[in-house]
Order: sequence, then structure tokens, then C-alpha cells
Amino acid sequence: MTTERNSIQNQLKDAPRWILVLLAAFLAGNLLGLAFFPPHTDEAYYWMLSQRLGLSYFDHPPLIPWMMRPFTIIFGHEEWSFRLPSAIAWFTTAWVVFKLSAELTNNRTAAWVSLLVFASLPIFQAGFHIVGPDSGLMLFTSLAYYFAARAVRDQSPRFWILAGTATGAGMLAKYNMVLAPAAIFIALLLNNAARKELLKPWPWLAGFLALFLFSPVVIWNYQNEWASFVFQWKHGTGADSDTWYQNLGFYVVNQLGVVSPWVFVAMIVASIKARTYTNNTDSYSLTLIRTGFWFPLLFFGVTNLLTKGHASWPAMAYIPGSILLGIALTRWLRIDNDNVIPGSRRWLQVTVIFLALFSMMAANLIRFPLQATKLGIGPFPNSHASNGMGWDEVASELAALREQESRRIALKTPCRIIALPGFDNDGFPYYLTAAEIGLHLRDAHAITAAPGWRLTQFDYWRKRETPATPESCIAVTGPYNKKEMPLRIDDTLGAWHQHKVIGVKTPQGSYRSYGIYLRRGS
Repeated sequence: MTTERNSIQNQLKDAPRWILVLLAAFLAGNLLGLAFFPPHTDEAYYWMLSQRLGLSYFDHPPLIPWMMRPFTIIFGHEEWSFRLPSAIAWFTTAWVVFKLSAELTNNRTAAWVSLLVFASLPIFQAGFHIVGPDSGLMLFTSLAYYFAARAVRDQSPRFWILAGTATGAGMLAKYNMVLAPAAIFIALLLNNAARKELLKPWPWLAGFLALFLFSPVVIWNYQNEWASFVFQWKHGTGADSDTWYQNLGFYVVNQLGVVSPWVFVAMIVASIKARTYTNNTDSYSLTLIRTGFWFPLLFFGVTNLLTKGHASWPAMAYIPGSILLGIALTRWLRIDNDNVIPGSRRWLQVTVIFLALFSMMAANLIRFPLQATKLGIGPFPNSHASNGMGWDEVASELAALREQESRRIALKTPCRIIALPGFDNDGFPYYLTAAEIGLHLRDAHAITAAPGWRLTQFDYWRKRETPATPESCIAVTGPYNKKEMPLRIDDTLGAWHQHKVIGVKTPQGSYRSYGIYLRRGS
């Protein structure tokens, strides 16, 4: 215990104080976001999945719902509870960033700088407190790289098994994880010293282990006509109406946004200069880190020639990117063993601190829109913060109405609520409306979603309904950005007549309305 305490003290001693202060500030903001940021609409959907566990799901692999479920059982259904897997993933990835940086340079100061880079990236700040597939991707990409690097360095079969386990778990979190073993394999081919590992059985055994762990997703897809694989393939490669250079420009702009422009450019420079900044330029670890940075960026750059992808798709690249930039910044700042920056580099230190603080401020203004309003800034009408508003009021109204309607039609069990496709929702997926209501009612079975413009997991759950499944007696639609809503909606269940419209104003002043309907004959 004493040895462990001394090790921690030594590591902290190697950290420049200004970095520790910034890290503490980032951590405080992240913890506040974990506890108080309203549920993201996607989080509500993952929560619904976690309350109805399966081998896999139409939209996503199953790991994140599987991870969320134990925490909600133990701690309840508060936001901070089901977000704990994301926080654990963030801390673990931060540890890997620190360890790999320290091992590449034999310099714990460089490791602290890398950790600061990782903590300051907007995409990973959001990843601290918004739970989702990227949480698992972040966690298991970092572990797969760490264990593969250790396997080669230590000539250890045990670490290859751990790398395969991490890879399989990551593939259960997000399909993008397949790029991690590809990067590990490419790095083995590129590195002269490590190439002989391919003559051993252990890397191949790790691959087979990863595929075995992925088998629940394969089984679910086999049982459902490969629906999830087909959906995600079309989602990632479907042709776009824009030209290839417009799509590529959109991709580059997105990447500048998720990590900030200066970081994106600096990471590219750092990756090119990496061999001059490390002690062992022939190490497999360095080859893997550089490959892990470039391969996802290039892969999604090519796929984005066909279609506009999500900004987060290549997020896994910025874990090794943080390591590369942290190592480079240590050189650029010329931090010596006493953590003193020469006067000639003070301007760069001030720039780094300013940009880190700017990233922190921007992230927290998005997390806490009321504070943004006080500064004359508010969330965009369709921002995540705005989309998280108004659901408590809607759910409260629906809970009382559901109880009233169930008594009126003399049901032994409460009737259900159904979310209907919208008419003027600016692209807001109505199945997420169902998920938000289910979360706020704390009852995943209280609501379903009608068939709509695309398949969702609700359509697969509907296939398993029986005559004993409670009927739907209330419909809800929205949010809309208008106060006027249809007086009547007709669907396969009959005619729905408007009962009430609930309006919510965001801190920015935009208007969001939700329509509640009852079935009253034709």
C-alpha cells in the first residue's frame, strides 16, 4: 500500500501544476454534466433497450444497454446512474492514454500533457456524461491498443488474449470497432520487429476470441434476416445527393468541430513528427498509435465520398491522436524534468491554456443552457439541451391521463401510450419521443411507437406482442416548432382526437409543442 501511494505521489510530482489545475476544472465540469445534464434523446432510447434486454438490437449492438442495466438496478433510474458506464469508460481511457504516453517517451510529464489533450477534446468531454455506443468504443479501443502493444513488447500470449477480449467487447458496443483490430494488424505488417508475431498463434487466437464474443449480434441478425447489418451498411454507405467533394468538405469540417481546428491540424503534424519525439522509434507501440490515428480518419474519409457521415464516426482516431499530440506538445513547450517551460515558449503555454479553457467553456455552455442564456447565448432550437426540455411536463400529463383512461375503459392493467410520426418536427425521430416518455415515466413498457418512415427496435418488440399486451389508449406526437397542431390524426389504430397541446419555451426563446391525443371513434 505504501509503495502504491509513493508511486502516485511520484506521478503527481511529474505533473506541471497548470496541467493539474486544468484537469481538475475539466473533471469538475464533467461531473456536473454527469449529474445535471438533461437526458439526451439517444440516451433515453438506450435506456429503453436496457430495460428490455436481448442478444442484440436493430439499431445497435447490445453492450451499452447491458452495461446500463446493473447500474439502474442498483442505483435507480436517475441520469447519473445510467451514465456511470460512460464515466468509467472515460477514466479507463484516460489511464490508457497516460500509460501509453509514458511508455513511449519514458517521461511522465509527456503523459500528463497527453492526458490534458484527451480531457480537453469536446468529443470526449461529451463522452464523459452522455452514455452510448461511443462510450464502449472509446473504452475498448483504448484497451485493445494497450493490450496489443503490451503483447508485442512483453512477448506475452496473455496480453493477446486480453486484446482479443477487448476487441470482442468493443464490437458488442459499436460496429466501428472492427477498425481497431484492422489497425492492430496493419501495424504488425508495417513494423519489422513485430511482424514475426503473425507467425505465432496468439494474435489469430485473439481474433477468433473477438469473433466468438461478437456471436450474440450474429445470432440476432441471423434470426432477423440480417436486419441490423443491412441497416448499418446502408446507413454508412448510402449514396448522397451532394457531390463527393461537398461530402468530403462536410467531413473535414465536422472533424475540425469535434476536436477543434487547431487540435486537428496539430495532431496531423504530431503524427508526422512522432518518430523524432520518442525514445524508441522502432517500437510497435509507436507504429500502432500512428496507425490507430490515421486508419479511421482515412477509412471514413473514403466512405464520406459517398454520403455525409456522422461527426463521431472516426472518434476512435483521437485516442491515439491525444497521445501523439501530448508527446509533441511536451517537445514544443520544451518542458524539462523540473516542469519548467523556457521563457521563449511561454507564448505557446498561454495559447494551450487559453484554448483548453475555451473548450471547457463551450462544453459547459452547451451542458447548462440557463447559464448560456445569462450570457446572451442560448441553445440552438434543436440542440441536445433544447431536446431535453419539456419531457417532465409531458410525462406528468400522460401519467395522469393514462390512469384516467385505463379506468374509463375498465382495463385490468394500465393502457399504453403510442408515439405517432410527426408532421412538422424538423427531422426529430418520433421513436425517440417514445423513448423520452418511457424514461420519464420510468416504465419501458408503458409506451410503444407506431410504424413510421424507418424501422426501429419498437417494430421488433411489436412482433412479440400478444393478445394480453395492453392496448394503446393515448397518442403523443412532437416536438414541433409550432403552436398549431392537427385536431385529428388517423392511423391504423383509428382516429385520434386532440386532447391537449403542451408548449415549452427553451431558454433561447424557441417554442416546442407536444400534442396529446385520445381515441374517440372515427
